[in-house]
Amino acid sequence: RFDRSATTYDEIVQQVALGKADLGVSKLARTMKRAEYVLFSNSYMYLEHALLVNRLTFASLARDQPFKSVIKNFNGTIGVLAGSAFEEFARINFKSAKIVPFKNWNEVVAAVKKGEVVAAYRDAVEYGITLAQYAADRIRQADHLELLRDPILSVVLFRRRGWQKADYDAWCTALLREQVAFVTPTN
Repeated sequence: RFDRSATTYDEIVQQVALGKADLGVSKLARTMKRAEYVLFSNSYMYLEHALLVNRLTFASLARDQPFKSVIKNFNGTIGVLAGSAFEEFARINFKSAKIVPFKNWNEVVAAVKKGEVVAAYRDAVEYGITLAQYAADRIRQADHLELLRDPILSVVLFRRRGWQKADYDAWCTALLREQVAFVTPTN
């Protein structure tokens, strides 16, 4: 039987460690703390780490330093989910940063938007989902755009009122040429 009662990744590990489950399958990161309780199999997927950055706050921190240098020696604030693997990863990967734990991901994202923290640290999948939700919110606010459905993972379907195929083609070509985004029209 499948037991989906765990509400955190650590609870999944606890259920296996206590013999309540034979196997835990999830988007579960290997950490030293978790490895004290369970043996990990070979990973079935690898997720990149990502930073969701408040550009204005980051720019004031970076000044004229190259981006890679700022990230390598990051000494700003980073929001993470309290007790998550990314709290541990942040302390390892950003030794000079102040790590700020939050109860949930929405609070982390809100803190980035308000400039209360410079960045949020999580896996790239969640980063993509967050950006898709942000794009959908912006589309809902724009009179000239129509959101066709709520985002699914990182896919956002929308229409620009009054545009024809040639308008979409020109826009998509310009976005790609300027390295802003890879967008494809559906018709």
